[in-house]
Formats: sequence, C-alpha cells, structure tokens
Amino acid sequence: MKEIYDAIIVGSGAGGGTAAYRLTKAGMKVLLLEQGPRFDPYKDYPLSRGDWETVEHFEKRNPDSYVSSPQFLGEKWIKLMSSLHNRRLHAMPESSFKYVRASGIGGSTLMYQAEVHRFPEHAFRMKSLFSIAEDWPITYKDLEPYYQEAEELLGAAGDHNNPFKPKRGPFPMPPHPLGCPSQRIKKGAEKLGLSLIPDSLAIPTRPYRGRPACIYCRACGYGCVIGDKGSIDVVMVKPAEETGRLTIKTEAKALYIEVDKEGKAEAVVWKGNNGTEKSYGRVIIVSCGAIETPRLLLNSKSSLFPDGLANTSGLVGAYMMTHLAAVLLVYFDRPLKSYQGLPIDSRIWDFSAPERVKEQGGGMVLGAMGAPEGLVSPVSFATQIAPNWGRSHKEYMKKHYGAHSAIFAVAEHNPRKENSVILARVKDTDGMPKAEVLVEMQDEDLRLIEIMLKRCREVADASGVKSIGTFTSLDSMGATHVAGTASMGTSRKKSVVNPFGQCHDVNNLFIADSSVLVTQGCGDSPALTIVALSLRTAEYIASELKKGNL
Repeated sequence: MKEIYDAIIVGSGAGGGTAAYRLTKAGMKVLLLEQGPRFDPYKDYPLSRGDWETVEHFEKRNPDSYVSSPQFLGEKWIKLMSSLHNRRLHAMPESSFKYVRASGIGGSTLMYQAEVHRFPEHAFRMKSLFSIAEDWPITYKDLEPYYQEAEELLGAAGDHNNPFKPKRGPFPMPPHPLGCPSQRIKKGAEKLGLSLIPDSLAIPTRPYRGRPACIYCRACGYGCVIGDKGSIDVVMVKPAEETGRLTIKTEAKALYIEVDKEGKAEAVVWKGNNGTEKSYGRVIIVSCGAIETPRLLLNSKSSLFPDGLANTSGLVGAYMMTHLAAVLLVYFDRPLKSYQGLPIDSRIWDFSAPERVKEQGGGMVLGAMGAPEGLVSPVSFATQIAPNWGRSHKEYMKKHYGAHSAIFAVAEHNPRKENSVILARVKDTDGMPKAEVLVEMQDEDLRLIEIMLKRCREVADASGVKSIGTFTSLDSMGATHVAGTASMGTSRKKSVVNPFGQCHDVNNLFIADSSVLVTQGCGDSPALTIVALSLRTAEYIASELKKGNL
C-alpha cells in the first residue's frame, strides 16, 4: 500500500521549514523534500580555514536552474554602474539578473544575515495610499500575532522603540550594541536629522533556548558554526524532527506535481539518489522560492491544467520583484576593526516613512555596516581593493584594512506583470525546463537607485568618511530578495493564492514562500514576513485537515 502523508512540503527554507514545524507540532505526518544536502556546520562551513572567504560555499553548490538575458541600459544610466577608485568596474551599461540563494536544509536562511523586520503598516496598502503597486488582501494587524511568534521562535534581538514601526512590546532579546563604524556613522546621520537604530536580527545577544550568544565573527553568510544564528534548520526543522512526525529527504528534486481526475493535488514526483520516486499527500505545500516555485508549477501540466498547475489566471510567474540595492564603500581615518561584529548592525528607517514613500516613488531603508561581505578578510581586501604591489601595496593595507566600511540602501521594486518567470527552452540535466527570468529595470527603478546613492553619499559626507567606490544591483550585486511570482489576493483572476496561501484553482495546494508577497515592505528584509505567513498558512492547513475540508 502506498504511504500517504498529511502534508508534503517541497523546500525547507523560511517558508517550508516553518510549515514543517507548525504542522508536526499540530500532530500531522509530514514529508519534507529538499533538493540540496543537509550541512554539518563543523564539517561543511569553511570558517576554520585560512581561505574561508574564497572557498566554495552555499551559492556555488546551487543547481543550474535558471537563465536570464542582460538588459542594456544606455549611456544615461552609466553613472549608476559600480565603480572603485574612480573607475567603472564594467565597461558597458548592462544589467544582468543574478539570483543568490542556498540549497539545503534551511534554504537561504543558511546564508542570510539574519535581518528580521516587520513590514510597516503602510507597506500593506501601497496602492490605496500612494497609487503604487497593489494592496495586500491582509493587513499588518492580521499578521501581527504571527510576527510576534516568529520573533520568539527565531530569538530576535532589537529595539522595540523604533519610531518608524508600529507600537509593540519588547523583543525576545535586547538589541546588539553598535559596532565602531556604525557608532561613527550614527553621529553623521544625526547631523542630518536621521535616526540610525540597531537592526533587528535573529541573533541572540545572550543564550536563548539552547543557542549560544553571538561571538561577532561577522561571517553569517558562510554558515553559523556555533549555531547561534536563527536559521531555519536550527530553529524549525530540528524541533519538527524531534516530534517523530517529520520525514526528510535530501538531494530530492521535485520534478512535477500530479493531480487526480478531480483536479486535486495528489502526489509529488521527485528525483533522488535512487532514481525517480513518487510521494502522496493529502496536502502539498510548495516552498521553493520565487524562481523555483513557478518553475515547478508551470512544469506540472496536465489535461486539467494545460498552462501549468494553479495557473488558470495566467499569473503564475508574473509580477516578479527583484530588489534595488546600492552600497557605498568608505574609509574611516583610522582602523576600527571593521572586520569584526555583525554583518549589518544598524538601519536608518526615515526614508521608509509614508511621506518619504510618496516623495521618492517607493520606500527605502538605509543602513551601516563594517566591512561588507566578500571584503572581510585581508586576502579579499588585498586582491580586490588595495592597488599596486610591493611597498605601496603594503602601506595601503596597513592604513586602510579594518578602516573600510559601507553605507547601503535597499528599496522597493514595484511589481509589474511583464517582470516574470517562464519556462525556458533549455533544460537541465534531468530534462526539466529551466526557469527563464524576464526582468527589466524601468526609469523609475533607476531614478530610485540614483536617489539611494545620493542618500548614502549625504550620510557619508556628514560622517566625515571618504567614499572610494560604489556597488549597485544593476551590475555587481545578486538578487537575494526575490518575490511575487504567485501573489496573494482575493480575486481568482488577479492572483494565484488566497490570503492563506491556498491556490484558487486547487484547494489542497498551498504556497508558503516569497512568491505570495504582494509588495516588498518598503526596503525591509522579507524573511520574518515569510516565516509569519507560513505560520499562518500552516495553522489554517492543520485546522482544515482536522475538519476534513482538504
């Protein structure tokens, strides 16, 4: 007899791992399929090696699953391209999409910098308030209790007196102290009337639920060796396993979802180390991220769904949002050990306030950090930043290594139907069509990046630091906050899922990842919102399963 799970979850990141936690705690028998491996922090993370910043890690282990074409921006926007030491890093004004994520138990939370932000209230009403993008079918108040639960599970640390966020109680953990670079930049921000506030992070400031306090090694993006960071493998998957109701299959790539003759999702066909297998579930939850989720649904064609599963609206893959980002690399007048601390320890939320959103044509958040990721070790700084060779190179290193820091900005990328994910003609090694990412920057996006760089420079000038270069998401930075390809709504014609992540077309098929996001939170990180939505979705699934409605 075939084994039938209460739920099959495809993907183990912020959405999938959280759903596994909530469903197993509710007594459900769950199968979790993950296309990547399970990492052992002590063996697989490279932080004990001298070449830790250049050795192969998460990103380089990802499957080759998507293609995209460059966009030529024209000479008008060449000033926004990345530069260093007064020279452009790229000769052509060309923008190329690059997706940065991790495949493995825990998904991209393995390499995220643990920023956990509640979206501001106005981020859920962008169209009605500012005539931008769309409104969500839920409000901040609907998500507030799940935000609080997510913060408790993740062990979030932060300042609850943030004037740019809704009123709330204290975080589970007090905020982290600002590093030396952020302390200096805070003074410059205050000269401009801006508030630099400790970032809210899923990183404990003291021991929390069996996790140690942070040791400030600044290497969150390479995997947390000591297990303090609130990655999903640690805080969700592990306790879900302890219930005895979770089965995990790693190196298990979902190929397509089968439906029965009545159009209900019935099984997931996946490829593992022993060949192709099929698993059956009463409910199927897709949590592969905003690129892989539409790819799987579009590849799950049948006579009932000739255009792809759950795609009678034609919107699976549509309204994709990447992120707009800019980084200003700066030098202080003396070394401040900027290679220590947290990757991102502070943010400036002034520009995400409602009046700023209208003024800029979108919300944005600024922030400060020490040495940016990829430029932390002496090796990376010497090979990528320090000029010349010999004595002058050595003197440059002595003067500037550890004095380098960054001021950054992240902004809303508004959803447009034409920015989308479709199936490519080219296939991967398993014969599955790759995802083709069709995304173009419009003038309004480019103007926003121009404003972002201007704001960063204003803060740098007020802080008395020297700018030596810029990096922007147009040409030098990968997209980490990709969203919106199966958006949430109440209309079957204008959205893919309902407010609980339930597909309009298939009532036992759910999506729990960034695909369902309607907007991007005015520059905030989406991780906490994904976790909160997944808790809400899984709670609904457990209730409906017990009622016999699924």
